Amino acid sequence: MGRGDRSTDQVKSFLSGRGYSEAEIRATLRTLKRLGYLDDEAVAVRLAQARLARRPVGADALIETLKARAFSNETANRAGRKAYEATTEQAVAARFLSSLPVRFTDPRREARRRAALLTARRFPQDVIEILLAPLLFDQDHRHADSE
Repeated sequence: MGRGDRSTDQVKSFLSGRGYSEAEIRATLRTLKRLGYLDDEAVAVRLAQARLARRPVGADALIETLKARAFSNETANRAGRKAYEATTEQAVAARFLSSLPVRFTDPRREARRRAALLTARRFPQDVIEILLAPLLFDQDHRHADSE
């Protein structure tokens, strides 16, 4: 299975794939939990926080990523909320935008590019509009001033 944190379901699937019986798997899972090696909630929170630091995404995308890693809906939802406890989607999206180079001199085109990138990372539309409004407002203001 390799190194790193794993969910209970991932460990169960791994052991099952190696031919262990259900009774052996249950006993192993109980032992791992008792020893503190298997804690889905803690693992999911660590993965969520690492994911936000490495590849900023919206809360919904973060939760879906956790579910894809075989965490239950409840665990994924709690971990997603905990990962966002100390921040907001707007702050995460703003940090992501600040890391991007400007590709287009036309502010409207650049705003569309940035909106597409935020949409692809599943940030909410209202967050995207708040963050990109200054780009569009500055362009509208310059256009009105030149008339």
